[in-house]
Amino acid sequence: MGMGASVRREQKPSAVQDPTSDESQASHGRADAGTQAPGAEADAASPQQLKAAPEPEGPAGPPAGSLAGPPAGPPAGPSARPSAGPAGLEVVQAAKLSPGAEPIAAGGSSSSAALVQAVEAEDWAAAEQLLNERPGDCDVNARTTDWNYSLLRACAEEGAEGLCQLLLARQADVNARDQNNMTPLMGCVVGGDYSGIVSLLLEARADAAAITDDGFTALKWATRLNRDASITLLRNAGMTGEASAFA
Repeated sequence: MGMGASVRREQKPSAVQDPTSDESQASHGRADAGTQAPGAEADAASPQQLKAAPEPEGPAGPPAGSLAGPPAGPPAGPSARPSAGPAGLEVVQAAKLSPGAEPIAAGGSSSSAALVQAVEAEDWAAAEQLLNERPGDCDVNARTTDWNYSLLRACAEEGAEGLCQLLLARQADVNARDQNNMTPLMGCVVGGDYSGIVSLLLEARADAAAITDDGFTALKWATRLNRDASITLLRNAGMTGEASAFA
């Protein structure tokens, strides 16, 4: 026989002992059960039923908003920075270095770059201001970005005498060569008959006998271009020959 039959046999003795009270309680219980509101069974669930309920799926850990402990990994966003480690620090440092910076020539500085830009733009006042206000930050032997001239050569060729004087006073190389082996003295003569700059360069021990790759000296350039004042100064410095550019 099934379990239902054995349950019915166990209920018979109690019904025999007190038929009146048991019957009345049973019928009262049936009446209560018939009128019970929907959902009341869930409210009256026993502890055993609650235990048997399936647990929600998902990783074990404290509920949302709980202060029981830290999350399993670093959160995304700015709050992750304290635990980002060395790699995170490198990113922050790179960001500090990088926003909007312009490249500068090797061994130079921002002041040197500004000086080169001023000379290339022939903004002599700005270049002089940089040399006067930030002499220790400016590389007087920096090169231009267009023709790779020394600053002294570029200034001498354009007749910027005051700037040449400042550069020489700050130990600019008076014999710096360009890609064709031209010196500031040669550049000065090519640019014009700037006798004041020629005198400055010769006083700073410019090599008047230097020769370019194509065999030109400062005097040869001067005679070819009819720089009369410069020719006189160069001959007074001991340069001979070069009666003409082609002699």
